[in-house]
Amino acid sequence: MAELACLNGRIMPISEAKIPIEDRGLQFGDSIYEVIRAYSGHLWLLDRHMERLKASILALNITGVNLNEVESQIKMTLQRSGIGDAIVYLQITRGVAPRSHAIPQNITPNIIITVRHIQKFPEELYATGVKAVLVEETRWARRDIKATNLLPNILAYNEARRRGAFEAIFVDQADGMVTEGSHTNVFAVINGVLRTPPADHRILPGVTREFVLWLASKEGIEVDVSPLPVSELMEAEEIFLTGTLTEILGVTLLENKIVGTGTVGTITKRLHSAFREEVRKAIESAA
Repeated sequence: MAELACLNGRIMPISEAKIPIEDRGLQFGDSIYEVIRAYSGHLWLLDRHMERLKASILALNITGVNLNEVESQIKMTLQRSGIGDAIVYLQITRGVAPRSHAIPQNITPNIIITVRHIQKFPEELYATGVKAVLVEETRWARRDIKATNLLPNILAYNEARRRGAFEAIFVDQADGMVTEGSHTNVFAVINGVLRTPPADHRILPGVTREFVLWLASKEGIEVDVSPLPVSELMEAEEIFLTGTLTEILGVTLLENKIVGTGTVGTITKRLHSAFREEVRKAIESAA
């Protein structure tokens, strides 16, 4: 099993993959990305990731991308690597051109794929829950585009680490509304109802977030997708985070306040169990 890169259709060791210095992804962050998880060789929710990728491409008007070829390259690289439990990173840059703020026309995008062994979170985190902290929302207004301009997310995440927390949750200071985590979406159970902010321009429409909403409906859990004030989040009975790597992870400490009873909540556990069952069924059906 080997960790591999695929650069514009050519598979190679990751250390050999190179892009020109004038690539606009490097110079301007003029690029988009997706992170896809493979369970036992099965690319989980690939269709939904590709749909979101298409939306990002259209939003930034990146031309010259054949999505069918991109999907084939993802599958080919994963298969060639031989890694069953993998993290697949896909980045599409606008391409190479002399540095200028003006967007050049008719350049060829660079398509970069890496397949690596996944670094799983310890299972005890799902049993005990994690700490999260609140940080001020400082990002641009189009968080619905999965662009590679992630410096505010990185700074927020490292602030959370400095404060002994797993995740930083952004709060818009203009209206006191929760948006999302530095690398996760946020859910809360308030008065028995599952709450999460709407997928507008202020959050990334997480693939796992969307799947959890479907799971909740399937499980008969009442859901309210609407703006979530931080004051209500602070009083939630349960809080959990969702993401491709995170799956569904309970928050039992917010800032220095115990969430609910201080243990991972019933709805959080129920949804994570249902999530894992859907993964199991998908792996079996693909075998």
